[in-house]
Amino acid sequence: GRCSPTTRHWRNAGKAVEAYRRALARLPEELRVTFELHEAEGLTYRQVAETLDCPIGTVMSRLHRAREQLMTDLKEQIEEFMP
Repeated sequence: GRCSPTTRHWRNAGKAVEAYRRALARLPEELRVTFELHEAEGLTYRQVAETLDCPIGTVMSRLHRAREQLMTDLKEQIEEFMP
């Protein structure tokens, strides 16, 4: 049978969460750790730099690369299940 819009919405939301987890897991460790410290843990750039003992510019560069890679990966994965 047909799914209601609500059911389809939740199925796609679940797929999107799984796509995000897969994309995050595919990031190189240094990018993933930097991204998680800033985005998930809420640390500032300076706090991430201190935690990882690296320059703040390195943190900014890693975050930029992580976001680009995540967006590319997610776009490819989401196109598979979103019309």
